[in-house]
Amino acid sequence: MLPAADLRVLTLPAIVDLWVLDASAEELGGDVLYFHNYDTESNPSFDGQEYSRWPIGVQGFERTTGGALPRPRLTVANIGAAITSILRVSGDLVGARLRRIRTFAKYLDGAPDADPTAILQTEEWVVNQKLAESETAVEFELAAICDVEGVMLPREQVSASGCRHVYRGGDGCPYAGAPVSRRDGTAFSGTLTSRGEWAAGTYAPGDYVYQLVNGIRRYYVQIAASSSAAPLTDATVWARDMCPKTTAGCKQRFGATGVLPRGAFPGAARVPRVR
Repeated sequence: MLPAADLRVLTLPAIVDLWVLDASAEELGGDVLYFHNYDTESNPSFDGQEYSRWPIGVQGFERTTGGALPRPRLTVANIGAAITSILRVSGDLVGARLRRIRTFAKYLDGAPDADPTAILQTEEWVVNQKLAESETAVEFELAAICDVEGVMLPREQVSASGCRHVYRGGDGCPYAGAPVSRRDGTAFSGTLTSRGEWAAGTYAPGDYVYQLVNGIRRYYVQIAASSSAAPLTDATVWARDMCPKTTAGCKQRFGATGVLPRGAFPGAARVPRVR
């Protein structure tokens, strides 16, 4: 929280907007990105986290006391098709969480008055849809967390078919073996060779690596030869190991006669639907 004295001055200090885009949910398969558009050539740090400079534009964040909740728009520069490559492996980032942290420049790390608790405002948004994509920029529509279509209360939905467990998440899904299939259940073919944790280097088709995200291993299988060290975001070279969240997908990993730790409610299919 900001000191009260900061809000009693006639001219406010320079305000800095820091953005955190969290696409690390399993269904998105992305990372957490930290960026800002503050007028400085350096990458500022706040509360120990560095934020990269990236050209962005925002509109529609104004709030009123009546009417519908706002649907702000975020426009991000698509430098070197960097955003496009993320969209291809993360479902256009729909469902990703976006946090805007507002503070004063004088409270950034390294400043004389540095204070990570001095926050003017924190807002939480969800990427609702991609509105436009070009070689120069990508535009998204945001929505308030409580204004996203499909969100229900209570939060956990009882489903006869959809597994709620995080793949390779431990208690819910204890699978810790080699890669098995893509999201649609298509099994990886041929001999697979473990190459450990991913690092820039030379790999061959059939090699698989893992990357730690929030303490969970995400596995990728190289599916095509590459003359260079292709990043894991290159879907033409790497395919991510994902469970289709079906009974068939569970049997692929634990055996047709094994105990399936499936996080669904098959018995719910027998309950008559009330119309």
